[in-house]
Amino acid sequence: MDYITDQEVWKDIIGYEGVYQVSSFGRVRSVDRIVKGRHGSPKRIKGIVLTQEKMNDGYMRVSLSKGGKIKRFPVHRLVASAFIKNPNNFPVINHKDETKDNNHASNLEWCTQSYNVRYGDGIKKMMSSENYWDTRNNVRIKATNVQTGKTLTFYSLREADRKGFSRRSVGRALERRPSIYKGYKWEYIN
Repeated sequence: MDYITDQEVWKDIIGYEGVYQVSSFGRVRSVDRIVKGRHGSPKRIKGIVLTQEKMNDGYMRVSLSKGGKIKRFPVHRLVASAFIKNPNNFPVINHKDETKDNNHASNLEWCTQSYNVRYGDGIKKMMSSENYWDTRNNVRIKATNVQTGKTLTFYSLREADRKGFSRRSVGRALERRPSIYKGYKWEYIN
């Protein structure tokens, strides 16, 4: 662990220095600052802790604004970039306790994609899931258009992929609720 402390520490977010900071506890805030007001006079803006949004995949994200443009960032990536050393230039961040919304610096580590997939109970959970073997053995999948109610049937993820639906995205939609992808609700057919 690169950063162990009971004290919450704040650091500037790269590219947003003097405007936003991220903490070792996984919080993000805007900072107190003085900007030009409407008629050029100085105006004081008080910083606040930003509200985080849970994405469909369970990770938390936050919206940052700069120059009138809003960008969204996964919170775990902001925390890891600020507090966790990455001498090997690993591209992926692992949550050690496997809780996607626990973005405390002590819970994060840089790693490879294969390490992240194999970490903890990941493989065991995937292989024991009710639908894992079915997707490998070409079960039927139903996609219902949420606006029109029109139904499409596929006999495999590969077939859905050939029809223009990403195999990976369909697989994700089948495993989460709500299961919406490209305007279709996805489900297995027994």
